[in-house]
Amino acid sequence: MPKEKSNNPRKLKSARGNLYFYAPDESALIAGARSGSLSARRRLLEEIAKQAVPAGDIPRPIQELVQKAFYSAAHSKDPAAVLVKELGLKVSGRPSAQLTTEQDSAIFSLACDLHGENWRRGRKVRMSKANSERRNALACSVAISPQALDKKLDALVEAIERDLEWRRQEAE
Repeated sequence: MPKEKSNNPRKLKSARGNLYFYAPDESALIAGARSGSLSARRRLLEEIAKQAVPAGDIPRPIQELVQKAFYSAAHSKDPAAVLVKELGLKVSGRPSAQLTTEQDSAIFSLACDLHGENWRRGRKVRMSKANSERRNALACSVAISPQALDKKLDALVEAIERDLEWRRQEAE
């Protein structure tokens, strides 16, 4: 006959070999935080920050990250957003791609060809099919979207136009 769990949370309970401990102070903190009280949430975050590193130990990098994140969240106006940000769970934007010299020169070559076509993102001149395929292949090799590569190409084409205009004015 299987043992049934006791409904009394103050006792040490055993269920299928797992031990459950009840700590009234910690349970009260958790219950208060779940009730929606901002001060109770802040107390819980502070308690987590204190327990991240055992007393007297030098914090390891992850423990230090957790401690700092929970401490910052406990003292901020928006604890949830600060906690997510400090733990690195939410990143705004995407890191820029690091291009090799071959990829950079291929992008510049494509920009020169697009300048020959009189292509710019804002104009109604469409990119030729061959250059569009080159752009898509480059975007795939660099691991960015074709739209992001279009922005980079547009800036390069504009720079080429300005450079040619400047050279023309110098020649005159």
